[in-house]
Amino acid sequence: MNQTPYAKLQSVELAADETLQNWTKMVLEVISSVTEIVNVPIGEVWAVISSFGCERLWFPDMKSIDLKGYGIGSVRTYVFHEPGRIAWERLDYVDVENHVVRFAVFRNDLLTESVGTMKLKALDEGRTAFTWTAEVDLPEGLTKAQLQKELDPMFRGLIHAVAEAVKT
Repeated sequence: MNQTPYAKLQSVELAADETLQNWTKMVLEVISSVTEIVNVPIGEVWAVISSFGCERLWFPDMKSIDLKGYGIGSVRTYVFHEPGRIAWERLDYVDVENHVVRFAVFRNDLLTESVGTMKLKALDEGRTAFTWTAEVDLPEGLTKAQLQKELDPMFRGLIHAVAEAVKT
């Protein structure tokens, strides 16, 4: 059966035992971990990153977003302005106390699975350390260095896009 990536993410949510076995067999490697200091209180940054499905308000190059479900297990589909570029993300974990959001990612241009984690730490009343990490099951033909070269600047830009969205 030929499944779309969205169907694959949905099946992960629905087929718990089998999926958990498959999920744990993936070899995830930290490819990128970027921390930036933003001049925004942690509560304001948290309000944006914990709102799974509102990325179009701050994510550059986002043409549309569609959210299926609510809370853990919900899946968002990104369609970018770049023709044919689509990404699916499933919300897997939220830790309100420690300001952590974790989600599974599938991009049609990479054809691999990965996990993204956003974590915040208050530095003082007006500054927040924002860390964005990507763990990837590297596909054949793609090196950590190649992917890191793409992800590091993208994460820096996205972190600052979140901060700017709150300031306006």
